[in-house]
Amino acid sequence: MHDAEERRETPLAGWIADKIGREGPASFRDFMDWCLYHPQYGYYMRERPIIGKDGDFYTSASVGTLMGEMLAAEFAGRFRELRTPVCLIVEWGGGTGRLAGQVLDELAARHPDVYERTEYRIVDKNARHRSLHQSLDGRHAGKWRTMAPEEWFADGGELPAGTVVFSNELLDAFPVHRVRFDGSRFREQFVGLDGRSGFVPLWRDIDPGGRLGRWLAEASRAERLKPGQLLEVNLEAEDWLAHIARRLSDGFVVTIDYGDVEDVLWSPARMAGTLMCYRKHTAHDDPFVHAGEQDITAHVNFSALMRAGEACGLANLSFETQRDFLLRNGILGRLAEHDGKNPFHPVARRNRAIRQLLVGDRMGDVFKVLIQRKSGRA
Repeated sequence: MHDAEERRETPLAGWIADKIGREGPASFRDFMDWCLYHPQYGYYMRERPIIGKDGDFYTSASVGTLMGEMLAAEFAGRFRELRTPVCLIVEWGGGTGRLAGQVLDELAARHPDVYERTEYRIVDKNARHRSLHQSLDGRHAGKWRTMAPEEWFADGGELPAGTVVFSNELLDAFPVHRVRFDGSRFREQFVGLDGRSGFVPLWRDIDPGGRLGRWLAEASRAERLKPGQLLEVNLEAEDWLAHIARRLSDGFVVTIDYGDVEDVLWSPARMAGTLMCYRKHTAHDDPFVHAGEQDITAHVNFSALMRAGEACGLANLSFETQRDFLLRNGILGRLAEHDGKNPFHPVARRNRAIRQLLVGDRMGDVFKVLIQRKSGRA
């Protein structure tokens, strides 16, 4: 447990406490949204690095250039299959642009026929990240464009046939509703104040006629949970997917993230749900400390994404582990002979990166890849 001073130590914590003091308890979904996306103090809106050695966690794009290379192979195959005159790639949550650079470099080097027709769009909320994307001009001038989500949503036009919209570790950072099943009903977590311990969880009844209540009533979810079990409901991810589907005429949505299907996420082994926090490469499960200075995530419910996709015209083409995705796209062919004498040699480092993506920290199993397709022939 953390004491009250630690819970109130950040500017954002003070801002949230003042807001709750004036307006009353907030849903956990709103609390998480403020922690991550408050315009001034939110974790993902800040200036300092959050990914890599100097940040709080690593992503697959941080491990060499291989993730971008494999994505380029996947995308090139899709574009060639459809023979599209324009190869539009839209990356949501592009961060510093590192992954975009990897994909474009690989298309230019190994798939020049596709690169010639490629247009790359990066959508990211963080203004600092969007400014860093300018570095792509050194290698790929005229091939890319960056934008805020507001600009993307304001456009609303139909995307060219064959468009690929993808995200890598985006949906796990969407704010979630936190819900507990007590054996006969669901209750939602709210966040209140306690003078001694700072932010405290409160549990309130859920309106059965509201969107969250209707979502929980579908598919007899109560019959699949144990009394006292917690789960996260990511309605924003479903809204995001529906918006993408509306703009696609004939194309693909590729979602890479850690998560699983409901049978796994809601198993008795996960009584406390999947919510986790990351700060300085240390994981813990207390979202009420270090407000705005730690990442808060929840595993992606891929069952819900597949159902939501089907409801808006997206067929499920494949659902596989990151390991299987990388193997299918030829990552083992990137291994190279090395005498092993110098562990810092570029070949040795690259071989280690392949191993890291396939088995390191269970990356290959925990991360999943969902590919959905909207077909203009449907």
